[in-house]
Amino acid sequence: MKDNVIINRNFAKAVSKLPAEKRGEAYEAYIAYALDGEEYTGDDFAIAALLEAFKSFIDENNDKYHARCERAKKLNESRSEQCRDDIDTKSSQSRDEVACVSVSDSVYVLKEKDSKESKKKSSAFRRPTVDDVRAYCIERHNSVDPQRFVDFYDSKGWKVGKDSMKDWKACVRTWEQRNLGEPPKNTGITRGTDYDALLTARIRGG
Repeated sequence: MKDNVIINRNFAKAVSKLPAEKRGEAYEAYIAYALDGEEYTGDDFAIAALLEAFKSFIDENNDKYHARCERAKKLNESRSEQCRDDIDTKSSQSRDEVACVSVSDSVYVLKEKDSKESKKKSSAFRRPTVDDVRAYCIERHNSVDPQRFVDFYDSKGWKVGKDSMKDWKACVRTWEQRNLGEPPKNTGITRGTDYDALLTARIRGG
């Protein structure tokens, strides 16, 4: 049986035309039929006529209600059956398969961790030597003094302002702009007709 009733607006309007003492009886008869299918047994012709006029509306709503209940029941049964099938499928897996999955997951986690640590290490700053700076200055054809550059940042703990240095080559390029136009210093090569040849040989390790 239903637990609720839909009151038709036209029925409510019709009942409002009845005498006040009859309205309650009309609603009770309507509700009794809608919830339990009980026929009106009173002797009021107007109430009986109203109920007869709205029986089709009540029956149609009841049919829709029962149809929804049936669909919901079948859906729940289908979901319950699917859940049982899933549980049976999972429980049928062998212990070796489960262990294999666990090992694979663990290996993946370890690889991911190693990859992150590797990236972190590769991005860490490495203090350049004087030779590193000299080679880069020769490559850039600039006038930066490698020894002075290294000594300067050694004294500052390889910091730029308050922040730790991340790219010493970028700092070399900054110094290069400051010293633009000056001859190379401390690179072991002097300007002359053989400058380019010597520079190429130095870069290539000659």
